[in-house]
Amino acid sequence: MRIVVNAPTPRELRLLLSPDGRVPLPFAEGDFVRVEVDCRKGGWERVCDTVIRDDRQRLLLAIAGSGDPTLLSDWRIERAALALSETRPKGPKSVRHTFGISVRHGRQSAELAPHEWGLLHANDGSFLVEGHAVSWEGARPAAAPDYLHYAIIRAPARTR
Repeated sequence: MRIVVNAPTPRELRLLLSPDGRVPLPFAEGDFVRVEVDCRKGGWERVCDTVIRDDRQRLLLAIAGSGDPTLLSDWRIERAALALSETRPKGPKSVRHTFGISVRHGRQSAELAPHEWGLLHANDGSFLVEGHAVSWEGARPAAAPDYLHYAIIRAPARTR
């Protein structure tokens, strides 16, 4: 998917949501969308948050590389239950814990397993949601921060 951003000089934003194309985008070439990208987070390892809305300001897509819980004021995204713990085989004790996410929008909520897309039906539409969180116990490998990532995509009409 190539999105040309309307600006004095054209810029491009490339999105890769799933390598096999199973996750449909809620907009097409020629649609008017408002794109907000913030890449000021993450310290040494830059991460970006992106929000895309339609001309009526409805959420089409949000990707939070930083896991920022304030990215969308009407959504609540939090770390959920522990799904997997992996101990590194060499060196001092180092355990990577992977968690699912808890999602709430309006009166609807869902608990999602890590890396699995779920469908959340809300008053303002249906949304595909995916995410996970990671935390480390013991010795932390270099460049291995604790983090939470998530993506929210307005579902096509046929999945609502």
